[in-house]
Amino acid sequence: MQQPFLRKFILRTLFLLTPFFLYVVLYVVCDPFKVLRSYASFYDNDAPAWVNLNADYVSTIIYYLCFSAVALRLMHRVYGTHLSSQQK
Repeated sequence: MQQPFLRKFILRTLFLLTPFFLYVVLYVVCDPFKVLRSYASFYDNDAPAWVNLNADYVSTIIYYLCFSAVALRLMHRVYGTHLSSQQK
């Protein structure tokens, strides 16, 4: 008697969760806010106007890409060693 109830419950649950799974797959494939993958340029003119980028994430990544070399040179001046030559 428990088997038909359990099967029915699982089927109904999967049926109700189908839209959620579809949205997750669509979000991963499209990546509308450009936070899941790396991009050469975050800003392009062909992007839909209704999608706003995550400004905090984009600003942090651009800062990291532009100024990571400067930060390494500054650490070399301050500490007198390169990060790659530090002993573990």
